[in-house]
Amino acid sequence: MTSPYTVGAFGIVLNEKKQVLLVLRNDIPFRNLPGGQLEDKESPRDAVIREVKEETGLQVKIDRLVGVYAKNDKNDVVFLFTCSVISGELTLNAEAKDFCWSDFDTLPSNLKQTHRVRLQDFFYASNDQLIMRVQDSSLTK
Repeated sequence: MTSPYTVGAFGIVLNEKKQVLLVLRNDIPFRNLPGGQLEDKESPRDAVIREVKEETGLQVKIDRLVGVYAKNDKNDVVFLFTCSVISGELTLNAEAKDFCWSDFDTLPSNLKQTHRVRLQDFFYASNDQLIMRVQDSSLTK
């Protein structure tokens, strides 16, 4: 039986300068946080570790859950985590055609809007605050 929900997991990967890693994937024209949909019987934590590795070549560990997001007119749920790099090097591949490290105050204009909102939540929240937000599905780009 297929689930009526789409569940995703994305990672906020920061470097030593506190810049966030953004991916320009091959299948969408927007920059976004590394991540994607969960596979069958996969936890959100395992999914973000797998997705970051697939999209960037970096092996990460989960630091904490930042937020849980839903869309107001879709059955989508997204988990957002902060991650620390434990090994690997950024590597272009079939999923990602470019990467950039961005300061919060200079996020690229082609950053997916839902991810921009999630980054704002992260940067403005306290370290132990868990965000729960229903996002407007019109924020598609």
